[in-house]
Amino acid sequence: MESVYDVIMRRRTVRSFTDQPVEEEKVLKLLDAAMQSPSGGNIQPISIIRIEKQEGREKMARLAVNQPWVAKSPLCLLFCVDFHRTGKWAEAEGASYGGEKALMSFLLAYADVFCSAENAVLCATSLGLGTVYIGMVLAAMTEIRKEFGLPDRVVPVVALCVGYPKKVPAGITKLPLAAMVHSERYEEKSPEELKYLYREKYGDLTSDVKSYFKRTYQEALEMDEQARPDFTDKVARIMARMEVGNAAQLLFKMRYPEDAMKRMGEKIIASLREAGIDCL
Repeated sequence: MESVYDVIMRRRTVRSFTDQPVEEEKVLKLLDAAMQSPSGGNIQPISIIRIEKQEGREKMARLAVNQPWVAKSPLCLLFCVDFHRTGKWAEAEGASYGGEKALMSFLLAYADVFCSAENAVLCATSLGLGTVYIGMVLAAMTEIRKEFGLPDRVVPVVALCVGYPKKVPAGITKLPLAAMVHSERYEEKSPEELKYLYREKYGDLTSDVKSYFKRTYQEALEMDEQARPDFTDKVARIMARMEVGNAAQLLFKMRYPEDAMKRMGEKIIASLREAGIDCL
């Protein structure tokens, strides 16, 4: 029997799925696994929206910045922080709730969602299914709430696409334990040590951008295959224009620049408040 460790070590992010639907028995297993995750106080302020109809998956793909694998996966699970159900239950029992106004409650619920989602991921992997997280639902929080009928105090946090893999990508290098695990106290590393550790992870940028992207930007290669055959070439031209020369510059100068991330954060805070969650 495969161990949990083995399942974790062979998990991959899959963006290419067959047309085979996921059997209901397997869907229920991974949903049950999701509900068995740890939760602060065992409150479970989580709701999961099953999105299986083509129309719904296409809507989600469009809202998640047109990621084609969202529409092509047979199953999309939308994981939400749900203070509506929790608050409604508390109020029905004569208890004052107000979790939507407390940062601590929101942080606990946010962590609960990802514990739940990762349980589903590992269960799916053990059942021969592939998964990919869709984090861009945060940037389309207001639109997704409208499309999928989420009431006040319910907000989408992450989506999970599930299906049978058409292909399983090679594993990507992770940082070694020495980079992230500290003994008793935080252990500072020098810039040179960090450069070495991260270059071991990402490799050096060469003229063969597609080979480099196998370690640093697999989404671009999948966009080439599934939607836009010239996507990688366009990215390479932008990299040249912006003088991107390594993984840190690719990530923080181009893919996740500070100004854009700040603007996105401001939009998310506004969307949370619009949904009745005012804790930030």
